This record gives sequence, structure tokens and C-alpha cells, in this order.
Amino acid sequence: MYLVNVGINTDAPRVKLDVRGTVYARQFSLGNTDPTLTGGRFFSLKSFPSKAANQKIFQIDNNTEEIFSINNQGLSFAKRNAIGAHANLSNAIGLVDIRSALNYTDVGVLFSIANSQTWAFQINNNGSFKTKGNYTANENMVMFSIENIDRKVFQVNNNGLVQAREIKVDLAAWPDYVFKPTYNLMPLVQVEAFIKTFKHLPNVLDAKTVETDGINLGEMSKLSFEKIEELTLYAIEQNKMIETLKILLEAQNKRIESLEKQSKN
Repeated sequence: MYLVNVGINTDAPRVKLDVRGTVYARQFSLGNTDPTLTGGRFFSLKSFPSKAANQKIFQIDNNTEEIFSINNQGLSFAKRNAIGAHANLSNAIGLVDIRSALNYTDVGVLFSIANSQTWAFQINNNGSFKTKGNYTANENMVMFSIENIDRKVFQVNNNGLVQAREIKVDLAAWPDYVFKPTYNLMPLVQVEAFIKTFKHLPNVLDAKTVETDGINLGEMSKLSFEKIEELTLYAIEQNKMIETLKILLEAQNKRIESLEKQSKN
């Protein structure tokens, strides 16, 4: 047996088999694989037991840098990824670009992460996403969290508690209409009758509806300020009545004093 290098289309082969041109093969078997046991696989690559866990077993480079590699643990590295029927790195907008052939209104999952039991996170074709934790309702576990370098800024717990530093709600209208002359302020007598009948304030959801359907934070803030502004109008009316009564009382006291003086004379 002669230890020689074989070259095809070259007079100076650099390795055992050096081909300067196109190679066609129905199957490739590389590394520590048995070429008779590749089955229907077109490409088979198996590392040797002596390889370290972090040692690369497959790598693709361009003229200047590494663009893709897989190490002996199965971890892969890529500069960018384009995935899906309509993926194209020329118009990708991120390090990972996933584009399906579905329309925006079509139902479908673009990306999913699962554990051994069920899915844990998924992004749907319409841009919505959801996460699922394998916890019971009594476990106070963090389901979703956003942090910056200084502090936690948003968190959703397994029991439904949402924590945030501040929440801003955009509304189309604010109840300053209460202060307009055309606003129909319900008389307090009617408010009292309404409360006795329905056991809640006018224009405010009842307890059963809130327990069943929850509340809209923006709408509830609006209604709360509506009631505060109505209370302000009621307080102004009552203050006017008090001032009127004070004037009448002062006049009555003066008349009493005058009558007492006359009776003494």
C-alpha cells in the first residue's frame, strides 16, 4: 500500500483526495460514520469520541469570517438566519428572519418552543404570541418578565398578577363633558332611587359583570373621573345652598335681635 495523495484536475494534491472542480455523489458519509449504515440519509457526519464537546465538527466560512458552524454538543452558530418559504436574507430585518407563505389573516404558528410535555412559547402568523407555563394557579411563578440594566420594568406572574412601574392608557375622550352646560346631571333623589334598585352607580358596571368579564382599565378610569366630576358639581350646588341658608339665617338672627330690642323698650 502506497501513502500518496490523489489529485483530480490538479498536479499538486494537498490531501488524500483533492478535487479541483464539481463533485457529484448520491450520498456523503464523513467522519466516524459507517458508509454502509447511512440508510436513506444523503449526508451523514459523525464525530470521533476523542473530540471535545466544544470542538467544531462542521464549519462554513466566507472570504473573511465564519458564517456557520456546529460543535460536538450540537450547538450551532450562524451570523444570520432566514427561515421559511418567503425568507430572503437580502431583505431580512433581523438576525433571524422567519417568513411563511401564509397571509396575515391565515391561522398558523410561525415559531414554537416546546418542552418534553407541551409547547411553552409560540408566535402565530398574525404576529400574536403566547406562553404556557406548567404551573398550577396557586404557584406564584414568573411567566413573563422584561428588565433593563437597572431594574425590572414589567412582569406577569402565574397567578394573574401584572407588575409594572407605570401604565399609560390612551383614550379618545375624557369626561370633561360633565362640566358642559348641556350635561344632564342626574338629581341626587334619582341617584338614590337608582342605587336602591340596582345596587350600583349609574353608568358603572355591576359586581357580577366585573367578576365575570373583568374591566377595561381605560373605560373604568374614565367612568371614575366622570363620577368625581359629578360629585364636584353636587358639592358646588350644595355649597350654594349652604351659602344661601347662611344668608337667610343671618337675616333671621338680625330680625330676632331687632324684635328682642323692641320688646325690651
